[in-house]
Amino acid sequence: MILALLLSHLALAQPSAALLARVQASFDPTMTISTTDSGRSFALCAMNDVVLGVQDPVTKVDAYVKIREYLPHSDSDRSVIELPPTGGENTIDDGYANVLCSSGFRVELIRDWYQQTATKLDMSMHDEGALRSLAAVRHTLNYLHPNRNSQVGILGTSVGALYSVIALNFDPRINSAALIVGGLGLAEIIASTTETGATALRAARMKAFGFATQADYLAALRRHVAIEPADFLGYSGPKNVLAFVGTQDVTVPTANQRALVAAYGAESIEYAGDHIDTIIHTFLWERSKIAAFFDKNLR
Repeated sequence: MILALLLSHLALAQPSAALLARVQASFDPTMTISTTDSGRSFALCAMNDVVLGVQDPVTKVDAYVKIREYLPHSDSDRSVIELPPTGGENTIDDGYANVLCSSGFRVELIRDWYQQTATKLDMSMHDEGALRSLAAVRHTLNYLHPNRNSQVGILGTSVGALYSVIALNFDPRINSAALIVGGLGLAEIIASTTETGATALRAARMKAFGFATQADYLAALRRHVAIEPADFLGYSGPKNVLAFVGTQDVTVPTANQRALVAAYGAESIEYAGDHIDTIIHTFLWERSKIAAFFDKNLR
């Protein structure tokens, strides 16, 4: 029942021409590139640290995208962009990069971008975060300069999966996505999540703006969050999706994860764990399936 209601709500919330124009106008493709040799990874893949000098899509000031690049042992033009979870890159992200580069993929792990972790009471921060994450992926794609639309995939975990869905839907250069505990219904996720930072922000907003209940907070979020992971679904063509779902997750609720699976008709693997348990289990026991998924779909 919850899943049906969520899908119904999303179906009524497809982007307007004004939203599309806003997203397009926010992005300036101009960038500078600085590359530093960073030696070898654990899997002996050559690594580069890349800094893209860009324009912030929100404030238009000078900004940056920081990438760690993992190069496969033999030449390959197949690439995977990796987006980390809340808090930035971690050992698991590096582990996926090593698995994928060992499997013949060039990996672009987006480590940081301007104002990545910015928070504020104003609910515009969620759209601003979406615009910045999308711009970071688009700049990374411009850096990769793919010459066909079956060449690049994206891998995202938690909030990285939410941002990956936006980029996947919007940009035709991304063919496939492996999404770990991602979901649809951003307002619902923000309103109910148990993630520490979002919980503190919810309490501060409810006090500052006088929301009496969590339902009031959710209603306000729905009014203010214009860029939702399901926006542009189908906009850039059909996509291949592999989703890993935690069936006891309350950080990105299971119903929201299953809504993502249903919206794409995605291949999915469920695990009877919470948010962190599912992230760890997926890396320990399912990482070879992620490599196989990209090997099948990136040509």
